[in-house]
Amino acid sequence: MVVQQVRHEAHEREEYLEANQSLFRDMIAVHSGTGGDTAQPLPSGENLASLREQAAAKLGRFVPMADLAAKGWSLKEAAVRQFHAFPAASFVFTRDGRKITLLSLPAHLYAFGREGESYETVVDGYPIAGFVGHGGVHCVVGDRGTPLSDVTSLTTLLQKS
Repeated sequence: MVVQQVRHEAHEREEYLEANQSLFRDMIAVHSGTGGDTAQPLPSGENLASLREQAAAKLGRFVPMADLAAKGWSLKEAAVRQFHAFPAASFVFTRDGRKITLLSLPAHLYAFGREGESYETVVDGYPIAGFVGHGGVHCVVGDRGTPLSDVTSLTTLLQKS
């Protein structure tokens, strides 16, 4: 019975990931700068807590944020943008020539997403990991070739924030 349940859950996760391929590709487009949306930058020079509060106020929901400086990541840009016609927050960090993008989107954009659910996948070479919580789907998108474990560990920090 336990084996059957584990198989069912694994199959269900695969179906969810497949159903969200278009969403993942749109996340990658934002990360790579080809999203074509309009971003409203948040004031530079602000600390992360202030940027998080400003983004949450504009989105009308919780926006997770972890202090990634301890992991060597530097904030490059923070913005609120339109994503599928809905407001979303994006935070771009860099380290050693690599870039990650933290996105906070409305939860209903993630097909079959349930509160507390997490996901991780690689799409077209880009690692993506995230979770559904507090009315949003929150994810980390890494550069092509970045190990999935790197973005998954950052997502874990976000979940704890």
